[in-house]
Amino acid sequence: MTQRIADTTEPAKFEMTHSLTIERRLPGPLERVWRYVADSELRSQWLAAGDLVPKPDAALELVWRNDQLSEATDLRPAGFAEVSSAVCTILSIEPPRHLRFDWPGVGEVTIDLSESSAGVLLRLTHRAIPNLAMRHMVGAGWHAHLDILVALIDGTQAPSFWSHWQTLKRQYESAANT
Repeated sequence: MTQRIADTTEPAKFEMTHSLTIERRLPGPLERVWRYVADSELRSQWLAAGDLVPKPDAALELVWRNDQLSEATDLRPAGFAEVSSAVCTILSIEPPRHLRFDWPGVGEVTIDLSESSAGVLLRLTHRAIPNLAMRHMVGAGWHAHLDILVALIDGTQAPSFWSHWQTLKRQYESAANT
């Protein structure tokens, strides 16, 4: 079962197995896109900071500061901390094309990059999302974070995270009811 949401970018595709896949086409080269995945400083500009040691079983602490991805007037929703973190475990890594990690209590995330004449395809798959509410929250989160990454790499204005995330979350929830 696939759910689609009308937007200027492709939404996450949910599967019955509590997983989602979301893709974005980015300008290359591959190594530049990989740096935005692997380098803490660059990753913090679209997702979360945290040093990445490129070996299986290494810890990957992700530290989100989504307020920094938002305009000053864009208020954080109730129930979210200014800073949140998770200690993940790298399951497999093949720079500059593949990263897979376990996010305790939230699932398993895989980021694959492939290069073609049309640019770099980033395919993010998040498996074993524990419940429907988390699927909506995580789907909207990945969608919003990847929209910011696209804008960063394209050199265009990124959406303000919190308002964009809230809009996307409502769209994902609405699509689930249709």
